[in-house]
Amino acid sequence: MPRKQKRYHFIYKTTCSLTRRFYYGMHSTDSLNDGYLGSGSELSRSIKKYGKECHITKIKEFVPNRKKLRKREAEVVNEEMLKNPLCMNLCKGGKGFDTTGLVTIKDKDDNTFSVSINDPRYLSGELTPIIKGKVIVQDKNGNKFQVSNKDLRYLSGELVGVNKGMITIKNKNGKCFNVSVNDPRYLSGELVSIWKGRKHSNKTINKMKQSQQGKQKGEKNSQYGTCWITNGTKNKKIYKGDLISENWKLGRKTIKHT
Repeated sequence: MPRKQKRYHFIYKTTCSLTRRFYYGMHSTDSLNDGYLGSGSELSRSIKKYGKECHITKIKEFVPNRKKLRKREAEVVNEEMLKNPLCMNLCKGGKGFDTTGLVTIKDKDDNTFSVSINDPRYLSGELTPIIKGKVIVQDKNGNKFQVSNKDLRYLSGELVGVNKGMITIKNKNGKCFNVSVNDPRYLSGELVSIWKGRKHSNKTINKMKQSQQGKQKGEKNSQYGTCWITNGTKNKKIYKGDLISENWKLGRKTIKHT
């Protein structure tokens, strides 16, 4: 039996009166006073931090049905809008709830929510993924996805961590984004690392010490049972006991990239 269609379908905008950050979404309902503010993870975090009373929702336009509503949201929540630093939307509209390109993280206060894998806070390590043993990587074509940190493609360097060789910086307007550590603007001092001048708290230092002291050994170590091999131009890891291909030998060589 098909689901009963709602009476109203509209595009809305929810704005935080304290931060001026905003969120656009689509909503179908039988009551225009149902109190719905939105369900985006960044918006939910904002509501939790500042309270519902600091968030105002306004209907921007009505559409006749759900199908056209999705199409209209895709037009409104576009790439250009996502570039706005005040925008709390994480992905383009029209797809409903879609976790593609998102990672679930935990902040320093143990709040759990999802952010884009390109979020500067995630790339810098400020926000930590809650799925242990996993890492976000990218292949040679720039495709980003998640694999086990024991994946041989990751261990060999075939798949590279998304934040490898990158640094989170802040420009003169206070906007944060990522650039290569070899970016001329970063090397010249025009772009400054968000960590410059910041120090770890004693609490963080103690946690780092405990983590170092508690390093897993033996079979519990993720590298247990593996070894490096090289062909002179490339290094990779294999499991001990695996056959070594011709022109490869045990060991690891420093590779100079040009």
